[in-house]
Amino acid sequence: VMFTLEEYDIKEEWISSETDEKSFPQKIIIKKAQIPYDLPLEIVNLALTRAIHNIGYSIISGKENSNKDKVTILAGINNIPSIKIELIKNKKLKYKKGKIALIIEDFGNRYDEVTKEFLKLPVKISISVVPGRQYSKKIEKDAVNEDKEVIINLPMESRRMLKKEKLLLKNNMKQTQVRTLMNRVFAEIPDAKGVNNYQGALATENVNLMRYLANILRRKGLFFVDSITSTKSKAYETMKKLKVKTEKRDIILDSEPIPERILYQLELLKQTSITEGKAIGIGKEDKITLETLKKELPKLEKKGFEFVFVSELF
Repeated sequence: VMFTLEEYDIKEEWISSETDEKSFPQKIIIKKAQIPYDLPLEIVNLALTRAIHNIGYSIISGKENSNKDKVTILAGINNIPSIKIELIKNKKLKYKKGKIALIIEDFGNRYDEVTKEFLKLPVKISISVVPGRQYSKKIEKDAVNEDKEVIINLPMESRRMLKKEKLLLKNNMKQTQVRTLMNRVFAEIPDAKGVNNYQGALATENVNLMRYLANILRRKGLFFVDSITSTKSKAYETMKKLKVKTEKRDIILDSEPIPERILYQLELLKQTSITEGKAIGIGKEDKITLETLKKELPKLEKKGFEFVFVSELF
């Protein structure tokens, strides 16, 4: 019982224990748990029922009061009760912590099981596709079919480009060149809801270049997320000034792609969403990132964190 309640972030101080030696022929344990008002009782009830069955007990009775703010479960073995659980709604307690928007980027070079599993993750995530790569179009199409949000992982010039990209926003581009480039990008990834920069430490410091891009995104109704690849980036403030829906990423999940580091970064992401009400995390299309998220995202959902598309933050 305690383990199941803890999964839903029902804190120990919200739970009381006592014994009843009068209502039944034998002594039984009573657990009274205060449940946050925004956490549906039926969710906790179902989880407890499964847990009780898993340890070999059975549910003898279960009932909800007329106000639908209290559920009582009586459980035991061989129809002999040994524990009573009372779930009581408390308007003063809050369950939901904050909104988390995950951007998984660098899609397009591969289409393997890791790619497919990212697209099938059972939470809302934004799939950021690099235009001009071999599988960019296919990934965009399949991501939409899997009800994921697609955004453009736009390659921008850096001081040291790690890869050669076919569609690259260069630091010395004129306004007409930026427009031509973005038309090619939009033709390849037409369902994109927004853009975030791939690399771009040099390009994002160029105010004029960011202004050219901002004007295009505003007309298209697309948002922009500054990945902050440079501490001198002008992208966010320029987009803001030109009335583009824009945010900055909060946490990079896997700059060091090892499980312990990703878990630590997820913890930072959680804390940011609690204090700020929302948080944006960016990760790569990487097997270690995938396996870590598969384990941890359901736990975060149980604890009241809400996963949303980036577009839902505006």
